[in-house]
Amino acid sequence: MGISNDTDLEIKRLLKNINSGINKLTLKKFNLVISKLILRHSNKSENEITEAVKIICKYFGISEDILSTKSRGEVYQAKMVCFKILNHSLGISAQRIGKYFKRYPNSITHALKTFEGLDPNRRQKDKKLLEDYIECDKRVKNLINENNI
Repeated sequence: MGISNDTDLEIKRLLKNINSGINKLTLKKFNLVISKLILRHSNKSENEITEAVKIICKYFGISEDILSTKSRGEVYQAKMVCFKILNHSLGISAQRIGKYFKRYPNSITHALKTFEGLDPNRRQKDKKLLEDYIECDKRVKNLINENNI
């Protein structure tokens, strides 16, 4: 998650104080530090999602807006790849992905389960989709590693 040394030291100091007895001021400081960490992580997630979506849309040759629609066909395949990368590779929850795309978390979960059920030995279409996923996943990971998002 990339916590600064100062924040890490502050958390350790606060945890030590908690072990020796909590006072209200210490608890307030602890809550403030935790809130800052959560905010920093949520901003990081937002940047990761935005950058991953840009890469995937460019790969599939579609606009970013179309991923929020109820489209089928190739757009649906791009959505499945996108949701899978965000969930599996970046560790973003179905609820957070759904919020970003203005979709119910159940829709995201359904797409993820559908993706898991792909069988490249049974259908050529599934094989192509898995190849697309692997390529997009590499591109997303490379960008995130290069830019330290």
